[in-house]
Amino acid sequence: MAARAPTPISSAECWPNYREFLAYSVPQDRALSPVPARRLTSRQEIELGIPLDGCEPLTGSVVSRAARAIAGDAVPLCFRVPAVGFRFEGEHLDDAPRAGEALR
Repeated sequence: MAARAPTPISSAECWPNYREFLAYSVPQDRALSPVPARRLTSRQEIELGIPLDGCEPLTGSVVSRAARAIAGDAVPLCFRVPAVGFRFEGEHLDDAPRAGEALR
């Protein structure tokens, strides 16, 4: 069961246990895509409806140059969902901030 999965030490600073990590990560309902040519960011609103108990922890080593470039030597915290019913809710376009502007 996902709630009993180990939480790497570095992740414990953010989430007290694996279930709390899932509760934060799984309900994410938005994907972002930059559109530099139009100075926009596209927000795709999505609904995945993944139950936390449906998440299976993954263990073992992860080798990824892309992940290392972003997260350095951080220990990966991964899970698998056997099946997902994806529902697209809509798309919204946001103006890209100009250099030095705060995100809204």
